[in-house]
Amino acid sequence: MGSLITAHVFREKPNFSLLAELPKSIGYRSRAADERARRLDKLIRTSVAITYFMLGDYQRVHDVSADEPTGYLDGLALVMLGREQEAVATLRKAEEVGDVTARKFNESLRMLLEGNRAEGLAAMRTLLSGFRDPEGAYVIARQFAYYGDSAAALVLLARAVEEGYFAFSMMARDPWLDTLRADPAFRKILRHAEMRHLEALAAFRQADGDRLLGLNVSR
Repeated sequence: MGSLITAHVFREKPNFSLLAELPKSIGYRSRAADERARRLDKLIRTSVAITYFMLGDYQRVHDVSADEPTGYLDGLALVMLGREQEAVATLRKAEEVGDVTARKFNESLRMLLEGNRAEGLAAMRTLLSGFRDPEGAYVIARQFAYYGDSAAALVLLARAVEEGYFAFSMMARDPWLDTLRADPAFRKILRHAEMRHLEALAAFRQADGDRLLGLNVSR
């Protein structure tokens, strides 16, 4: 229920599948939860930057993630803000820290931004071996789509939705997926994501989840 419980602390793996539509009310609560957590521990890390990214608020993503050593989300936010040179510097620095997977995410995006398309796409493909995270599959898929490998993007998007990451509203507006929107295969994936989203939303309401969490959940 990570997508419903606002700023999720990284002691547990965040899961944004239960409610893909992140209305402003949830965004407000995510920020409030992050602020409360930081009052208790100034160094604590929460998922509030991911909430902002799903809402398309890339400046806020940069504001809260600029000090994160792993770098990818901040680098991605800078790209979305049109600040590609800063993104390259951020990603290059982040390649010096983190685990192998984190470094490969940073390396692949940096290579693509520097114009090394073949190398960047190859680095992305190495991430797929043994990769089990549907949210990560979505992240890789949007990168494949934006940099011209539509076939790989569609396969990964279908997999992400099937395995539990059905962020319908984000998929419907993500500018890096615009190259896919005329493809019937993408429209089919988007309809499937919407169906799963609505099923999850109905289950959430049936369980009286909005009252329990103090949310006003819209479609």
